[in-house]
Amino acid sequence: MKKYKVIKCINCGKISVTFAEKVFRCTYCNKTCKFIKKRQIGLSVNILKSFDNPRQATEFCKIAKDKLKNKGKLANSGFYEN
Repeated sequence: MKKYKVIKCINCGKISVTFAEKVFRCTYCNKTCKFIKKRQIGLSVNILKSFDNPRQATEFCKIAKDKLKNKGKLANSGFYEN
């Protein structure tokens, strides 16, 4: 698994970068969410993309925030990781 993740909070919908492995705390709304495997049922953060380099993750985060602001949604723009 790559170290840096660009995520979208399930509570407030804000996008940020984290290197957390198991639990993520949103810096905007202070909500704590777990990273869970796809086979499990429950609430999890939306990982948009993962990177090895923090600079790449930050640049992607900026682009994703701009796209979200301009279009309103990221689901149909191909940003989600497969």
